[in-house]
Amino acid sequence: ELPKIKYDETFKLEECPFENDFILVHPGVSLMSIQKNIFKCPNDRFWIDTILSLLNMGKKVVLAGGPDDKRVVELILKNDDIKNNPNFYLAYMKTKNLYQMAGLIKKAESMLCCDSAPLHLGVSLNSNLYAIFGPTNEVKLVPKKDNIKIIKKDLACRPCLWHKRMVNCEKSDCLSFVADDVLNCMK
Repeated sequence: ELPKIKYDETFKLEECPFENDFILVHPGVSLMSIQKNIFKCPNDRFWIDTILSLLNMGKKVVLAGGPDDKRVVELILKNDDIKNNPNFYLAYMKTKNLYQMAGLIKKAESMLCCDSAPLHLGVSLNSNLYAIFGPTNEVKLVPKKDNIKIIKKDLACRPCLWHKRMVNCEKSDCLSFVADDVLNCMK
């Protein structure tokens, strides 16, 4: 049974042109994991291409993140087609704590993220999730539920992190995602 968590039911994104019918994208993981040579997210190009694809399909996209996500958010925002799209809203640094982040996740139609804290918040909120798993084991980390779609590479070597190794391998082929991997899962 999943734990029930409290969230900020009154959380509102100021000046956001849409209230509930958006895809929340959280592109990061903690800097501590990266400093420890633990990579669980696809590359920056993946996030840019995926957000562009969603926007080109007419989807509304809210980009969230905290201080650890600054680098990837800044790279995404260098793309004028993203930042100038009326269906895009930047929620980076607009949640001040996990209570508010959970409120934002609860408002979203669905969330796209990696194996990270927002994923686990989304699971406990019973949200619609598209979860990217590279070297970590989704079977051990999230329940099998219809509202949780796992995006992973079918490789003989994965999952490897934690039970075979304590850091990523040199190649990290398990993180070589492209936007179509997400779009096909969303169909």
